[in-house]
Amino acid sequence: MTLSQGTTDNDTSSQEAPKESSPMDVDSSVKASKDPSQEPTKEAFKSNGPAPSADSLASIRRSLRKRAFEAVNFDIAPYAAIPYSCAIHSIALTSGPRWLFTGGEDGFVRKFDFLASIEGKLPLTVAQKHSLVDSVTHAGVLNSYWENEQPVLQDELDLLPNTEVKRKEDNLGSYEPKINPVYSLAVQKDGLWLLSGLESGGISLQSAKYQEGSIVHYFPHGTKNNHKERHTTTVSCLTLNSSETGFLSGSWDNKVLQWDLNTGSCVTEYSPTTSQISTLHYRPITGCEINVDTPTEDNDDVDSLFGDSDEENVKTDFQNDLKDRDYQIVKSEDVFMTSSMDGSLNIWDARASSLNVLRISVPPNTPPWAMSAVWSVSGDSIFVGRRNATVEEIDLKMPSKRSSNTNPVTSPIRTLRFPSVSGPVSCVRTLFNGRHVLCGSHDNIRLYDIRLHQEEAQASKKSRSKTPFLIIAGHHGGVISDMYIDPTFRFMISASGNRGWQGTSTETVMIYEINIK
Repeated sequence: MTLSQGTTDNDTSSQEAPKESSPMDVDSSVKASKDPSQEPTKEAFKSNGPAPSADSLASIRRSLRKRAFEAVNFDIAPYAAIPYSCAIHSIALTSGPRWLFTGGEDGFVRKFDFLASIEGKLPLTVAQKHSLVDSVTHAGVLNSYWENEQPVLQDELDLLPNTEVKRKEDNLGSYEPKINPVYSLAVQKDGLWLLSGLESGGISLQSAKYQEGSIVHYFPHGTKNNHKERHTTTVSCLTLNSSETGFLSGSWDNKVLQWDLNTGSCVTEYSPTTSQISTLHYRPITGCEINVDTPTEDNDDVDSLFGDSDEENVKTDFQNDLKDRDYQIVKSEDVFMTSSMDGSLNIWDARASSLNVLRISVPPNTPPWAMSAVWSVSGDSIFVGRRNATVEEIDLKMPSKRSSNTNPVTSPIRTLRFPSVSGPVSCVRTLFNGRHVLCGSHDNIRLYDIRLHQEEAQASKKSRSKTPFLIIAGHHGGVISDMYIDPTFRFMISASGNRGWQGTSTETVMIYEINIK
């Protein structure tokens, strides 16, 4: 039942500034290099020449991903800003990235043209630039927006008393939707549809390309009498699996549910955790995906018993591994991690049972709080942000230690410390090179170098001279609700909002440009 449709903001998207040449024009024609491993230059993105082929674009994206995995030194600078009038609780992007979806406290889902925004199609006004750094000159190009609506079913209308409210609901001409803050979003990679969480515990499947904002399907919320395999309060986390045939949802009712998009029903209800769910992430299987071309010729295995041909095949496969590496993060559809607001972490395996396979409690002398946690690139450890301005890395191989007189206690293998005035770490993200961690605090976003942290920890106090983190300009004075890093490592996006918990917001979405040195 379609309850609302999106509204296109033609006035905003039609305002264009004079065109500028930008190194971030990813849709323009590309001059493919003969050597796929060669780094693309700025001239490769200029709009000269014929349209690029699919192989050329794939080769360039592979080269960009390779740079991301091998990057050591780079610069992150704010490039564009999207001013809001409320806190931004969630963001979601399609592949490319092409479209940027944001959800805020006002209850609206906004769809921005990401390419037009980074190309500088719409400049910021003087008043909007007043509180931002000098490098931020461009605004987000709004394409459309619609309400995050709570569907009202016919059965619920029949239960209402025969009052003026019911008569207004029955009159379609005066229907007013019940709007919910957008605490969670998940979008299909091509931008055809998206999922949004509601305060009631329901989840809306909305069309995002055709008839934008129309509700295609509603995953029902629970009630006091019927709460099995349903959420009963705000849905705080949504995560699609890699095949986009199902998704996971976490809620303030401490539940984690697994849904099937083909049937529209709940598949598994996992045992409740000890507190509200704050983050939900699938585990990376390996650091990167490796595609190997299977040899079609030279299948002679006469000497295979003596190892001659086998040795040659091993060498060939190893060379193919190096040549055809795609440098993509591959995530499991069975193992995932959740963090709770009481500071605990839970590891789940959908193949085992509805019970968690591992629970990581709060370490000693650590405040019970965790608003964000993320896997390492290898999937062997977890980084979790704490309220005391620290980020702890917990190794899954040995998450706790046991002494002779006490029970096992959680023992982080590394603790990244920030100045105490920086405030709680509300968002944590790992970079693809496995060396850097992005940490969003109340005052700033910091880029922490893990290897430099190890070197400083091993050095004596007198010889310590380097600061293991770098402050990224742009954000200041608010809770970071979410951060996104482009898979090709060219852009970064940050949003400020408290996600329904405690804290203030800068009411701004920042878009950053990443330059690898």
